[in-house]
Amino acid sequence: MKNTPWAAPFPKSALSAAVCLGLVVAASNAQAMVLTAEATVALPLSTPVTESEIDPSYVSVSVGDYGVSGDAYASAWGNDSGSMFARSSGGGSFDADSSIRQSVEFTNTTGTTQNYFFDFTINNGSLSAYDYDALVVGEYVQAANDVAIMLNGVDIFTSQATLMSTDSGTILTTGGIELGTYTTDSDYYSWGTYTGTLDLGIFNPGESFLLEYDILTSADSNVSSSFDCGGDGYGSPGNDGWWEEEFGSCYSNYGVSRFGDPFGINGMPISPLTVTNVSVPEPSMLFLLAGGVAGLAFAGRKRARKG
Repeated sequence: MKNTPWAAPFPKSALSAAVCLGLVVAASNAQAMVLTAEATVALPLSTPVTESEIDPSYVSVSVGDYGVSGDAYASAWGNDSGSMFARSSGGGSFDADSSIRQSVEFTNTTGTTQNYFFDFTINNGSLSAYDYDALVVGEYVQAANDVAIMLNGVDIFTSQATLMSTDSGTILTTGGIELGTYTTDSDYYSWGTYTGTLDLGIFNPGESFLLEYDILTSADSNVSSSFDCGGDGYGSPGNDGWWEEEFGSCYSNYGVSRFGDPFGINGMPISPLTVTNVSVPEPSMLFLLAGGVAGLAFAGRKRARKG
């Protein structure tokens, strides 16, 4: 498990003072949420198939296509209680893409200056670039993902990974935060739970910010070779060979990209997206409080002299 580093926006002494003064408050915000999901598959000599959906509480899309030269499947779904998932896969010659985005606009309605933090959890995911028959020069199978958390359109967290198999072997390339551990030349890459905390900054009363979470998965291949299904498509000769009759052939390669549940296992509530806020004490407030304490002390001494 790894954690994204973050630094306190003000000294620990200031935070302690805020706690002592009772200025740490629960988040209170006006919110507007939008969920967007899209899935697309494409096969050679076929028209691409796309499905998309936008909704404030729940989205789910799923498309698939099968042909003589390949098959492809893509899906994505998400809800307003924290779950998001995307998957792209296929075999033969194909292209599959899926994406899910959650966008939430926050407005600071607490009446005081607030420092916001975003706590998030990535549950799991994997990439596969299988090739059961040797690839020839120019052929490839690959799976990839691209994940980003954005604040007002600017990336504050990214993670990218691409797993590709060619005639020279399999390699993994990554960018941003690397979520898993890879074994050299393996055609499979996966990761488990990752948690992080991001400092979103300080916002005055009435100020707003836009927090967006994007997940994109893709898988594609240009492998043109296929093999005899062996009867029923599962290596049992003598059966009716329904798969080969229906779809033309079976495929010796397969690519899969899956990425899931970035806001925590068991649908951890995200309203308000597990964003927490800490009141930032105004310098003038601290001055007035200090002056008030000094004044009380002076008055006490004056009363003591009169007595």
